[in-house]
Amino acid sequence: MGIREEMMSGRLYDASDSSLLDGLYRTQEMCQRYNAIPISHLEERDALIRKIIGKARESYHQSLFLL
Repeated sequence: MGIREEMMSGRLYDASDSSLLDGLYRTQEMCQRYNAIPISHLEERDALIRKIIGKARESYHQSLFLL
């Protein structure tokens, strides 16, 4: 069983594993890019959020505030 499978199954795993950290960093960078896209660029924002979370319903809430 690979490290990701261990994590997803709820078993103990090494959170400092390089493959997990690579995924974490890629996702954090995509979130930073998403937050930098102007609110008026709906299609660009929609495409990136779907890439980040894998799928999204046709309609989803977009926060008007960045925290």
